[in-house]
Amino acid sequence: MKNSAQLRLNTSFGQGSSVVIADNPTNRVTSSAISIENSAQILGSGTQGSYIMAISRNNAAEIGQDEEAIDVKNSSSASIYYAPHGLIAIQNNAKLKETVAYKLHLKNSAELTYETGLANSFFSSGPQGGWEIIDWREVK
Repeated sequence: MKNSAQLRLNTSFGQGSSVVIADNPTNRVTSSAISIENSAQILGSGTQGSYIMAISRNNAAEIGQDEEAIDVKNSSSASIYYAPHGLIAIQNNAKLKETVAYKLHLKNSAELTYETGLANSFFSSGPQGGWEIIDWREVK
């Protein structure tokens, strides 16, 4: 997505949420990626608590490659990005609500702001999710 494009849920979703998944099972190293740039936006229904989660199944970071699973740049914004086996790069004034990745790079005025209660979002295509921090460490 680029150049001010918008992906938005229909207003009938209300507080419900949904997902977009990029997955090419035959090539998860250089494929299965998402790119959002130049003021493109991924939006919920317009009702508070509605989101679209963008999921990438790219696994390049987990096997030591530099390919980006999700690349967000140039003042773009979105609800939630998830790349459990890949690299998410956030750069050039991009603003995100929540991001989960195997590896994360923030640069050039990027912002990542976690919303209170976001773990309790309702996704209409499945049960509610939750999370628990079991261990934590800083990697340099």
